[in-house]
Amino acid sequence: MQSPARANKAIFFLIIWILPSSFLLLIFGVYNRAYQIDPMIASGLVTIVAFFVPASLYKRITKWDSRAMLPSRGLSLKNALIVAVLSFAVMPVMHIVSFVSSFVFMPFTTSIDVTGSPILLGIIVFGVLPSIGEEFWFRGVMYTEYRAKGVPILKTAIITGVMFGLMHMNFRQAIYATVLGVLLAYLVYYTGSILAPMLAHFINNGMFVILSHIESYQRWYGDLTERPALFLLVMGVASLVMLPVLVLCMRHLKKHCTITDVEISDDAKPKVYTWGLWAALAFCIVMALIMEVGMRVIEF
Repeated sequence: MQSPARANKAIFFLIIWILPSSFLLLIFGVYNRAYQIDPMIASGLVTIVAFFVPASLYKRITKWDSRAMLPSRGLSLKNALIVAVLSFAVMPVMHIVSFVSSFVFMPFTTSIDVTGSPILLGIIVFGVLPSIGEEFWFRGVMYTEYRAKGVPILKTAIITGVMFGLMHMNFRQAIYATVLGVLLAYLVYYTGSILAPMLAHFINNGMFVILSHIESYQRWYGDLTERPALFLLVMGVASLVMLPVLVLCMRHLKKHCTITDVEISDDAKPKVYTWGLWAALAFCIVMALIMEVGMRVIEF
């Protein structure tokens, strides 16, 4: 029986690695007071330590050939444009998911002011670095191992999406990141290229940075969130308008997909839920609970 146990263990150790890496921001915060280090640069360095360093270690320890193992089919200009349009089309839905979850979970706040740094630096730190580092792990290592072991695309998309969401270790962000993660997995499946989810991830994060620098948009969006009914109406209409665009984009990518799932007998079905996956899920949920309680105590 095949099993993506190695990928599950890799994600578990990645999650463990991310936590102490995050505390580097506190260290940079101390140095910032003395040496005036841009917090955005500090955040970028933390992202490199959290995702790129363990990626290098993983490749060395497991002899994992990323060129051979990653979904490395080239992304045509046409498909790149379709992925870009799709990324914009799904944004209203993501806003609704995030907004609705805010009524249940506390918003995650960061001490980094996106508008306090040059916009290009913000795009690099919040757009370029995560789209490469995070996609390498979740739509690269984890997705590739699952598919290679015969895990169906739907199950692969859901599990990698959930882990991608919970990796952020706060429930509000985890919910819409999970939705995004499932979509990103299907982009890999339909295009055969990890460049597709990297591009979509970059657009999603990059637009956050760009819009944060537009004061008129921030005022409009802030006023809109103060009126929940109006917010849901505006974003709901936007979602309905974008729905045909989203469907057409996905249909086009699916139409040109050359990968098909093979029926596997019950005896040969891969064992997906290994200790590494359960440990990673448990750790992320516990940390998200701690974060949720901590933010509620601070607000109280």
